[in-house]
Amino acid sequence: AGGPSASLPDSFPRFRMPPCWLDLIECEIAARAAKHVLSSYFEEAGGALGAVNPARIVANFLSALVSTAEEGAADTERRLGDQENSGDDGDLVDMLADLWGNANGDNDPSSSRSHADVWSDIANEAGRRYCYTLSFYGPNEEGKPHERAMYGPLLRRVCQRSGIRLVANKYVFGEKCLVGSASGAPSYPIAQSDILDILPLVKNAASLGPETFVPASSTNNTGSSSLHLLLPDTNQVFDLARSKLHAKEYDHAIICANEAANLFQRVTDTPLHPKIISCMKILAVAHAQRHEVDVAAEYAAKYLTFTVQYHGFDSSEAVDAHTTLSDILQSGQGRYERGSKHCRASQFINEFLGGRNNSGLGLGYFQLGTQYIQLGRLEDALACLKVSSDRWHGDFMIDCLVDRQTAHVYSELKQCKEAFELEKNAHKVYSMYLGENHETTKSCKNSLLMFMKLAVQQGKEKLNGDKHRIKESRAAAIADQITADEDAAELSRENGAGTTDNSTKTQKRKKRQSKKKKK
Repeated sequence: AGGPSASLPDSFPRFRMPPCWLDLIECEIAARAAKHVLSSYFEEAGGALGAVNPARIVANFLSALVSTAEEGAADTERRLGDQENSGDDGDLVDMLADLWGNANGDNDPSSSRSHADVWSDIANEAGRRYCYTLSFYGPNEEGKPHERAMYGPLLRRVCQRSGIRLVANKYVFGEKCLVGSASGAPSYPIAQSDILDILPLVKNAASLGPETFVPASSTNNTGSSSLHLLLPDTNQVFDLARSKLHAKEYDHAIICANEAANLFQRVTDTPLHPKIISCMKILAVAHAQRHEVDVAAEYAAKYLTFTVQYHGFDSSEAVDAHTTLSDILQSGQGRYERGSKHCRASQFINEFLGGRNNSGLGLGYFQLGTQYIQLGRLEDALACLKVSSDRWHGDFMIDCLVDRQTAHVYSELKQCKEAFELEKNAHKVYSMYLGENHETTKSCKNSLLMFMKLAVQQGKEKLNGDKHRIKESRAAAIADQITADEDAAELSRENGAGTTDNSTKTQKRKKRQSKKKKK
């Protein structure tokens, strides 16, 4: 088709996949495979064991899921001894619960299934369903977690897809675990008493949320399910509110969003519905664009509250709600400190959900460091910028921007040599990609020359200061030697005469010491 002169290259250029993609993909594969493995454990012996003590099976399974190896008898004894010495009696309930669970006898497979057995089943299920071999998870000879393993998001996804609810607690991830102990010791790090509830999942094809499976509940205070409301008039008002917001007709957007929220709440009898939550966001953004910061902050706080209650605090929707509230608070006077706290919260949740290789984390830490600079917290700003420079950005412009901002903080902290090195790195990259005649390169070069002059001047001052301190130390040493010689001579004369008054001796010694201080 290209004719005789057309030719294909020997190899096409390949672009490196962002590390966060592989981390998220493998975490999701492991979570989906783990869900099916846990279901198979419940179905053992015709489902009888799962019906008798399901919390024991879940606790053992989750403990193996977030660990790298199984602890030995010495490790268990040492850990229980440390807990006893610290005065923590929380394992007493777990011990009694597991002893009750052992009443089933040796027929319970969960009491003999080890950490390696659980991960072997998960790896086989992942290979059978997805033709994929897990590389970040599973048993480890060294007992240390892989640097790219995300045990927190993995535990969250398994609980989310299996209807498991855990007690809010500080769990240990990526260390040794205890599962299937027949001696009565509770599973670790997740005990049987940590399993708050196991809910059945109902599949809704018309769900508004990201998941089609929604946990069912017998209580009536958990809000309505995330189903589409078949109300054409209400949906039309809601769509009109969004269109008016995008068209920058904020007055009409506020009216339509209020009307839509009222209509939706009449049907659901609760504000915990995705469309009502979206109305709160529209109202917050519209009032913020009208420079009504107080009203906008109030609606943004409602948006955050409803989002956390409906989607959970560890959800992508909560990240967006924290970011929205942070932007609104920082736009007003006297609220910058509160806004930076919500920015830090969104950054923490984002890193928890996507792992440390998440592509947006580097830029997020850069923005957080910039906010700390405006607050005058230079040490905190420097810490955030250092973390940002260690994260993957995928764009040389962002890398240079982080280096230049870090150099600015170093210069404010009177560390001009470090500022010069960072500005030098940024200038090298700018010259390579943009050229010497680009405005950004010229600006970077001017800053580089300024930092170089300051670094040279600071080095000279430090050298002069060191020389002055050396002279002072030498003079002090000579004065000490002279005083010691005088004291020795005076002492020898006093011993020879034997008639000198003690008070006179003391006065002379004080005079010599005062002369020494003056020198």
